[in-house]
Amino acid sequence: TAQSKNSLTKELKTIDYNISQLNLSIRANKLTLEKLELEINSLGTNILSIEENVDAKKSTIGKLFVELQQKDRENLLILFLRNKSLAEGVAEAQSIFSINRDLELGVAELRNLQVELSSRLAEEKGKKREKQVETANLSNRQSIVLDQKGEKQRVLEQTKNQEKIYQQ
Repeated sequence: TAQSKNSLTKELKTIDYNISQLNLSIRANKLTLEKLELEINSLGTNILSIEENVDAKKSTIGKLFVELQQKDRENLLILFLRNKSLAEGVAEAQSIFSINRDLELGVAELRNLQVELSSRLAEEKGKKREKQVETANLSNRQSIVLDQKGEKQRVLEQTKNQEKIYQQ
């Protein structure tokens, strides 16, 4: 009976240790889930900001394009002849070149914003996938803890039953 007592004590200690380790893992899971939720929220805010910047950039590009079309209808010779002085003609030509340059810069910035947006969306998707995995892990660990507690209860009941048998 001393050997069976030691065996049961060892089994109970093993079960308690497993439960303790699982509880630590559950706490770690919960912290990871909180961290992922914060990261997802931050990415969501970042994505909204980028989308607003994209919309603003598209609007600016549209306005620049309309302005360029209006000023670019005439060739440079007519542009110079139409103005009262050569300085006015040169200023208007420089204005057209400036609008064209601004348009090119705006398009380049828009491309960069769209690349960044795609990157953030992919990152957010990855974090959401990670969160699903962590949620599943948490659920599994919680189920295992319940199983271990049930096993501990069975061992304790078995011990009580054996004790009653020995007392008779």
